[in-house]
Amino acid sequence: MRQDATCRLLSVLQVNTQVRWGGAEGIARNLFQEYVYPDRMHTILGNISLYKPELVLMYGMDNINLLKKSVEELFPAANFKMGRAIKGQIPQHHQADVDGTILLITTQVPALKHNRVETGFDWYGFGKLVKAH
Repeated sequence: MRQDATCRLLSVLQVNTQVRWGGAEGIARNLFQEYVYPDRMHTILGNISLYKPELVLMYGMDNINLLKKSVEELFPAANFKMGRAIKGQIPQHHQADVDGTILLITTQVPALKHNRVETGFDWYGFGKLVKAH
């Protein structure tokens, strides 16, 4: 993300709870979800309530439905809407208003190939677009 005056207008908390799994993927994933995931999500969602950022981006997510369920347990008023992708510009995402904070969940990761902006999504533009609506 660019570090200029307009960039600082967005207070963005980027969260990546994705874990890369080794050979015994199914067992490791189940153990993670059973023991680590609930506490980690409680901490992340608690920090949203405490610090009240304008926008929270959860990227690289594997199990969107489990994430949405976790959010809805702590914030029952959260209503998720699915946003459509625009190839090379905006990733497909799920959006909810969580206690005054815009929460975005996507399976995409903010990676550029060969450090060229034209090979990835415009995450800065995506944040501005979401905030404007």
